[in-house]
Amino acid sequence: MSRPRPPRRCPTSSGRSGHVFAVADVADEIDLAEHLPANRAQVRGWLDAAPGAHDWRPFVRHTLRC
Repeated sequence: MSRPRPPRRCPTSSGRSGHVFAVADVADEIDLAEHLPANRAQVRGWLDAAPGAHDWRPFVRHTLRC
């Protein structure tokens, strides 16, 4: 039995647990929503590679390995 094709887009919130990465291997695209402006600014800084922005790559790599 073959696995059904996952949805192209997976809307989710960023939340506190990193659960957004759980769909990374099955979704073509992830739409991330964040309620708090301060948290959105943190994500935007990371995406823009702003000086001093937190580097989330180690956390993402660890989460994907779990």
